[in-house]
Amino acid sequence: ERLMLQVKQWLAIDTGRAHFNLHPYQEECVEMIKRESTIISLPTGKGKTLVAARAIDFFLEERPTQKVLFMVPTVPLVDQQAAYCRRHCLLQPAIRVVELHGDKIDGWDQTAWNECLLAHQVVVATPEILRRAFVDSAFVDASQFSLLILDECHHATGNSAYASIMRDAVWPKVQSAGSSAVAPRILGLTASFVNGSLTHIEAKRQQLEVLLQAQLFSPQLPEESPDEQTRFETIRWAEDSLPEGYKALVQQKLQILLEPLEQEFAIPDRKKVNSRAEHVLLELGMTGFIFYLREAILPQLEAHYQNLATLHTDPVKQQKARELAERVPQLHAFFVQSAERLTNEGALTSAPLVTAKAKRLMDLVADIMSENRENAEFKGILFVEQVALTMPLAHLLNRDLREREIVAAAKGCSGTGSMSDAECRSALEDFKSSRVQLLVCTSALEEGIDVSSCEFVVRFSKMNTTKSFIQGSGRARKAQSVVYAFMNDVEFEQMQADRLDMAAKDRNLQLTTTERLERIDLKETPGVYPYHGEPEQRSGMINLFNCQLIVQEYCRRVLQQSLNLQSLMETESRLVSENPPVTRESIIKFGCPTPDGVKNITRADVESHWGDVRLESILDADRARNWTIEDKDRSRFLFVVAVDLRRSKCKPTVTTRTFHDLGMLFVYTSQVVFSTCITSRPLRRSR
Repeated sequence: ERLMLQVKQWLAIDTGRAHFNLHPYQEECVEMIKRESTIISLPTGKGKTLVAARAIDFFLEERPTQKVLFMVPTVPLVDQQAAYCRRHCLLQPAIRVVELHGDKIDGWDQTAWNECLLAHQVVVATPEILRRAFVDSAFVDASQFSLLILDECHHATGNSAYASIMRDAVWPKVQSAGSSAVAPRILGLTASFVNGSLTHIEAKRQQLEVLLQAQLFSPQLPEESPDEQTRFETIRWAEDSLPEGYKALVQQKLQILLEPLEQEFAIPDRKKVNSRAEHVLLELGMTGFIFYLREAILPQLEAHYQNLATLHTDPVKQQKARELAERVPQLHAFFVQSAERLTNEGALTSAPLVTAKAKRLMDLVADIMSENRENAEFKGILFVEQVALTMPLAHLLNRDLREREIVAAAKGCSGTGSMSDAECRSALEDFKSSRVQLLVCTSALEEGIDVSSCEFVVRFSKMNTTKSFIQGSGRARKAQSVVYAFMNDVEFEQMQADRLDMAAKDRNLQLTTTERLERIDLKETPGVYPYHGEPEQRSGMINLFNCQLIVQEYCRRVLQQSLNLQSLMETESRLVSENPPVTRESIIKFGCPTPDGVKNITRADVESHWGDVRLESILDADRARNWTIEDKDRSRFLFVVAVDLRRSKCKPTVTTRTFHDLGMLFVYTSQVVFSTCITSRPLRRSR
């Protein structure tokens, strides 16, 4: 009782929450979302998130039994937007917000989700974990939420997690909103509603309105004074050349470096290692190239074997992981010595130590930081195209700044997937707190990250889309900030951004509610596709777009290791054209591991399920835009496998979990309660 009293008192305390008055254009946006689902298109730095905070206040008060879901595309944005909601939402007592991403919810069941939603009013999360909860398992339902916020909603294209949640979880509620189902209000936030080339802008605007079932609204903004405007500059430099056949030389040097190691440890993604090393040499020169070889390959190898040790029960692989971990200091010394030896070997010595482009960047950064050396808060962001450039470029900048005796530090931050969440958060926190003045990062961090004191942005690599130009430039938040572009004509990019803004403000392009509803196509064939579970079951949806993940996850849990589903397939070559002769691999059988042994699903089973239903009648062309004929056949086959597993109620594990609200501690334990029986005869496959 004392603990609960303390919790209630803690929840009622207003700890430093900030109240900002809305600008008239923000008030207009809030009134729009109160009336109907809306996509707010506003430039970066103009307060879209404050509009979202006021919308959260309204819907939590208007529908107190329902929750608000705030979806964001990256892990750093989860932490940032959750903190923003706690600080800027005005309801009393303070709203209860939870951040969900990655491993935090791995293995959650229905009970864990129920407890989470019972304990919190606002959920801030990345979209893929929510897609799985909404669609694959049906642990959560759209009717539990009064408001769905899609931050950076231009990512809702194709078969993205955003798009899947809308099509598979929200559209059915919107269609049946007149019945017992309650459709949530949708709030999309974007500064650039087209996520790609600016062809067919009007059609892409309407596609986004249909997908989100919301009107796009871009209010008129007050004109900025010249003192507030961002300035753009294009940077020029004299091109230098690399030795002829440098790609072959790079591969040769990598072979020399890695050959002794490959005798003991397999190097994952060897082609990618070569490609990244070539890119570093081309962009930065020999110094950056040697740094990449010395410092980047071993951590990649170490992470690979740590992953193997975690996922695999194979004692040989686990032993390899232990051996590598024990030898990391020795191997690091080997990489350092080998990389330094390559500096003086062969034809690569004719490559510049530092490219003219990198030298121009270092001169630019040195001039900027020197001019502002009295301002301890002065900082800037440098964007590069590939992850491989982040750490070597930060190394070059730090070395150059030390040689010039300029007090400033650079740090690489390549986003989740290439560095841990903790490392990424640490780099961002160092930058925000001015412990680091220069952040070198990829486009993964060009959206949404709010550093209000950022004075300049450098685009070292080419910006391939207007969205990238708008989002990256928007990181320069201070008045009179500057954006420097090395590979783009900034005048042309600004013209393209103006085109996009005009299309966003054109009310004549806006679809009506009726027009948006008429364009919903759920692609359903009752009794055949998609699969919603048996009447007595509460289970998620299976469709052509999630069936492979469902089968793969099931097999992983049965075998207690990751695997390629191709290894469970038996295929044959079929002649599909005689003139010219064309053959195609076709799946004829899938051997699915179950607790009771291998269960075979045959081509006859697949054809029996589909009957005369043609794939074209149920396949959403936008979601399957890049699918090959083989991809379509594979999904068609695995859909039947996934349905059979669910109908058979095959369960690979029994899992118990508990949810501890205070401190957001999630504890769960999983225990395999069966022995896996796999036939000793390998599956016969054609070449």
